[in-house]
Amino acid sequence: MNLQDLNTALMPVADDVSIRFQSDEGLVGPGFHITELKAAKIEAIDCGGAMDQWDEVILQLMDGHEGQPMRADRLRSILKHSIGKIPALAEAEVRVEFSHGNQGMGIHRMSNLRLGDAQAVIELTQDQAVCKANIRDEAKLAAKINRPAAQASCC
Repeated sequence: MNLQDLNTALMPVADDVSIRFQSDEGLVGPGFHITELKAAKIEAIDCGGAMDQWDEVILQLMDGHEGQPMRADRLRSILKHSIGKIPALAEAEVRVEFSHGNQGMGIHRMSNLRLGDAQAVIELTQDQAVCKANIRDEAKLAAKINRPAAQASCC
């Protein structure tokens, strides 16, 4: 999900609806704080030696148990203002940096938006490491022999 998609999905939501984030560990504290939105250009090389480039947006979220949940109108305002200042924030997939209790920093994806009458919940799914070279090898093997891919070595 990108920030433009999120903003569009929130447009029909009443201004006073509470915004909540939820990870696999439960709801983020109602007084959460969006500390930073970053647009990054990534240039990478994987363990198989393949080069890749992509754009990424990082939303840094601080857990907060004190205070009231952010309202939908406030989040829409933040997104509109931020995208206006940094247009690259609109289109790239969002990674959310967050950890319950602000201990450490996990990387999550915004995987779903659930809309209710009193609150809108942005679901977070924790990211995990993947071996891109292995995925490429599995896809090539599957295409050659026309069957599900077998596990391949990455390095």
